[in-house]
Formats: sequence, C-alpha cells, structure tokens
Amino acid sequence: MAKKWFISCRSIRRRKPTIPPAGPESHPPGRSSGASPSSIDRIYLLAAGIGSSPNNEEATAEAIRFFDLLIENEEGDFVADSGFANRLISFVRTASSAATLNADTEAELIELLFGVAAKLRQRHEILEVWFRPSPYSYRGDRQEAANLSAAKSNELPLIYLLLDYVRHEGRVGDFARTGLLYMIELASHSESLEKWIIESELATMMASGLGALYSQLSRFVAIKPLCSRPNDTSKVVLSFSKEAMPPILAFSDSQRPSAPTDAETIDSPTFQTHLQTFQSYLIFWQDVLEQCASSEIKQTLLDHMDFLFLRPVLYPSLVESSDIDGGSAVATLTYLRCVLETWTHPDLVRHTLQYMLGSPIDAPVDSKSARPTTLARRRKTNKRSQQVYV
Repeated sequence: MAKKWFISCRSIRRRKPTIPPAGPESHPPGRSSGASPSSIDRIYLLAAGIGSSPNNEEATAEAIRFFDLLIENEEGDFVADSGFANRLISFVRTASSAATLNADTEAELIELLFGVAAKLRQRHEILEVWFRPSPYSYRGDRQEAANLSAAKSNELPLIYLLLDYVRHEGRVGDFARTGLLYMIELASHSESLEKWIIESELATMMASGLGALYSQLSRFVAIKPLCSRPNDTSKVVLSFSKEAMPPILAFSDSQRPSAPTDAETIDSPTFQTHLQTFQSYLIFWQDVLEQCASSEIKQTLLDHMDFLFLRPVLYPSLVESSDIDGGSAVATLTYLRCVLETWTHPDLVRHTLQYMLGSPIDAPVDSKSARPTTLARRRKTNKRSQQVYV
C-alpha cells in the first residue's frame, strides 16, 4: 500500500508542469496550483510517517526516493520550503536510527542530505530555510557550554546529521564528507554561519573522528617476507628478503622478530579497508582547510586537531611503539607515513611536524584581531587538553 502511494506521488511530480501566467495569481515556489500550504505539509508529513515505519525498509526506501525527487525538482523549488526542510530532517533522524537499514538504503538516505547541501552551495539565499540560529551568547563557563551544545544541534541539524556519518566507509562516508565540506564552504557567504561553526561542536567532533579512525587501525602489522614460499603462511615484521637484507643487519646475529599471532598482514582486506577509510578522512580534513575561506574556522580546526589528535593519540603511539614487540613500530610508522604523504596543506604539515619535533606552534590567527567567540572556544579547548593530557 505504501509503495503504491509513493509511486502515484512520483508519477504526479514527473508530469510536465503547466506554467501559470505571470501576474497576481501566480503561485509561490514549491506550491502546485490550487494546493494550500497545509495540504502540501500534510503530504510531507504522510511521506515521512510512512517512511519511518519500523521494520519496513521497503517503505523507507520509497520515502527516500520520494524526497530525492522533490529535492531535484527545479520547478517546485521544494528546498526553499521550510515545511519541507522540517519534515525531511525529521524523517532522516528517525530513519537513521533504525538498525535494519542495509548499506544501499543507508547510502541513499545520506545522499538526501548531500543533495540538500549541494543545493545550498548553489543557492546561498535559501540557507535561512535550513539554518535558524538563536540569539544565544557564549560566555565560556561549563554550564553555558552545555546549554549551547544542546541548542546548536537544533539550529542546523543538517550538519550534525552529516557529522554522524563522516567516519563511515564507502558511499555513506563519501556523501557525508562531501556534504559537510559544502556546508563549511557556505561560511564564506554567511557571517552568522561562520560564527555558528566556531561556537559549535563541529571542530571537536571532526578532530575526535581522526582519533577514532586511528585507534581503529591495527596495533600490530606484519609483512610476509618476499622470499616466502607460496604456501608459507608465516608472518614477519620486516619486508625485505634475505638477499636484499641491509648490511647492518646481515652482519648481525639477531633474528628477524616474529609477529604476534593477532597481527594483521599489510595486504589483508580488513587492514586495507581501515587504512583507506583513515586516509579518506585525512583527505577530507585537507579539503576542508583548502576550501574554507574563514581563517578563524581554520584555526579552530587546527587547535582541535592539535589537542584531540596529535597530543593524545598520534604522538603517544609513536613513543610507545617498539621494534621488539613484534610489529607495533611497523604499524605506527606506516600510519605516520600515511599522514605525511596525504597531508600537503601547509598548516596541517606545519602543525604535525612542529609538534612531533617539539617546536613551538605558531597560530596564524592574531589573537588581537580574533573574535571573542573564537578566543573563548580556544581557551576552552586549551583548558580541556591541560586537564586531560597534562
């Protein structure tokens, strides 16, 4: 029944629209001739309700296709309708919490958010339909920060929904990361959005994502020797053959260290999948810093990367790695090489190398010219890092 309803709605929307004559009787965007705002909103509500039916993935998939059709419809201009925005966000929130969605349906769901972000990127003037900031002032204390965080998620839920999926693999992660990149780009056209991004938890969640994906990587990595036999399943830490062994080791009596039984081989599908996801997230960070025109947003992101990834995650993993425990040094150096080869943005490279080498990190944003909200957020981040890691 639900599928028939969605099919009939899609067939109606695909019909060639009749262009009404210009004049006082013309209808506003997003409203078909003779349809009242309340009736249109009821269609949104009904579609979202049917698509949110528990344990009915077919209905959810049909609702996704229905909303996607409305997003791509140029004549109706539905993305400029606040009623459509509210119902779509409500539907995505409900559908994303369902544990029964398969990978394809989940990817199509996040593609809806990507589609909206792409439309907002092309039409900056309709941002106010999806972004409704409240006149809330951040003063820096703990209670104010908690209240602010709760309010932010309702002011621009599109970004928070995308943030939930930026660390995912495959199409889901690709759509989420690109959509979030488009939203951050919009800050160059909206001072209120720039201020919102600086005050929100976006930088915290993005930097935490780096640590989460890094922690997901295997602590021990083993490489099969080049001279191994076809049926040889043994794993060793070093990657060179006996004939190509470096002279300093060839004259040594030490044996090649054996890898632990739980070590992953560098060519295993699981290892490669996790490493590719981590690398995709590194590329996403670089794209954000390259495309973002706001120096204050960039500095906020770099501050959080420093205090939530470089200090508590990456640097300790280097210090604690060893070449005698069977693979942790190989793993850590492999991941560090991945970071340094992927990041080419000057700020990312400078922050990473300066911290690793113990050099003072220079902040590009002048404290005298920075906004009070930026300075408050930076003080909060510095204080948090000192409490946890020092």
